[in-house]
Amino acid sequence: MGNFCVADYQSSPVCTANDVTIAGVTPTIQEACLTSTDTATVQFKFQFVGGSNERYDIGLFIATDGTQPDDATKTGGAKFGDACYHDFLQPSSVAGPWDLISGNGAFKELEDGNKADQCGDIEQNVTNYYLTRVPVTVKCADGNGDGVVDPFSVCTSWDNNQTDYCTTVKNARPGTDSKCRCESVSPGLLIYRGYDWGDLPDIYKTITDSNGARHAIQDSDNNNTPNTQGGIPAVWLGPTVDHSPSAETDGQPNSSATGDYNANADDENGIEPVGEWTFGTNGGEISVNVNSSDGTCTGCRLGFWIDWNGDGDFADSGESYLEPVVFGPQTVKFDIPVGAQSNGVYARFRLYAGNYVGPINSNGLVVNGEVEDYYFTVPTAVELRSFKATAERNAIVLAWETTSEINNLGFNLYRAKKVDGERTRINAELIRSNVNPGSSSGATYEYPDTTFTGNRTFYYWLEAINIHGPNDLYGPIKARAGRGLDPQDPPSKTEVK
Repeated sequence: MGNFCVADYQSSPVCTANDVTIAGVTPTIQEACLTSTDTATVQFKFQFVGGSNERYDIGLFIATDGTQPDDATKTGGAKFGDACYHDFLQPSSVAGPWDLISGNGAFKELEDGNKADQCGDIEQNVTNYYLTRVPVTVKCADGNGDGVVDPFSVCTSWDNNQTDYCTTVKNARPGTDSKCRCESVSPGLLIYRGYDWGDLPDIYKTITDSNGARHAIQDSDNNNTPNTQGGIPAVWLGPTVDHSPSAETDGQPNSSATGDYNANADDENGIEPVGEWTFGTNGGEISVNVNSSDGTCTGCRLGFWIDWNGDGDFADSGESYLEPVVFGPQTVKFDIPVGAQSNGVYARFRLYAGNYVGPINSNGLVVNGEVEDYYFTVPTAVELRSFKATAERNAIVLAWETTSEINNLGFNLYRAKKVDGERTRINAELIRSNVNPGSSSGATYEYPDTTFTGNRTFYYWLEAINIHGPNDLYGPIKARAGRGLDPQDPPSKTEVK
């Protein structure tokens, strides 16, 4: 790649031939335009079409300063300017296999014998897609203030003859003054109002330094309700969306995933858990509210990630999802892996517009759409009111009371000598529930532990067995043989180990 424009190779380029034309361009944005004086970092995928017989050593020139060529003064644009991205079709191959669609090659090397080189060639009426080797930084010019980046100057070049040996970008130049074509190409870029950020702990990649999850927002009137720009409808989750610079200037991580709305109005209102979640196929369900500036969300997708094992990432099997969604309220079901923790999980949701073509990741920039982060306390089968231990002469009596038992089979009790020690189940058989499955009522229970030895402190946990899973573990509470000690009421749930 280089920084030279066409006139750096041919002093009087004409560049009106149709031998190689640009039929389209698709941007993958890494940093978006936030003002008309800003710059964007973009990887472009160009669609080239051969209009004549074989053309060799195809070059590409992109004006990065927003100027257009002026033939009278011989200034500006990819033709005469001072700031260009210069590239060529690479890699090339004589024998293949060729890939003319993905943008990554290999491209055809059509020159014969010892004239074959490293710069790709094009056949007549054949389309080649080319992805720029590196992201390109371009100026976000918007002369008419419509929120759409102005077309920029792009030139293609070629050689008609198999003469020059092309090994570097400097060899990919016009064979003569006329062996080039310059066009005004719409880059498909918008001027965005700012970014919407997430608020999970940064171990999940939330802030700028972590390439945190962020969405560039189309909100030209800055009222937190996005707008259609350049014919592209805006889509988002829930009624409104926060964005920088008026609100979020970076990710706002905290342990409860509420940093986003501690400082500003709560815009994380597009996702709600539904019912009781269970292990297995379609074990989880959420309510999703998709909004749009034109009342449609054709081809939209909801990507979401849930850290089921609580290890601080979304990289494990069964922790990532991608589901189609439409405009308006709807429910989405998803699988929950067996063994998922039940005491609380971190989750990230990202809405992708129908025209989005980039990667589906839990971090990084996405244009349009929205990110919403949550800490979910997973709906459970048992609501515990109390769990107590009382030391008697020959036993430690464990007593507990439930407020409700919706899908509870019964209970297990565990004992350990240390709070982080090995746990032993003390009931030989399941302690059956005293209420019928599906009942919302609770009950009281009592179980004497007579299997311990020694005059010491013991720790106890209560496990509620969900009909569908996952199970809930409460405790620990502690008691010393010979005297009882009541815990805070009710105790917390803890992870099953």
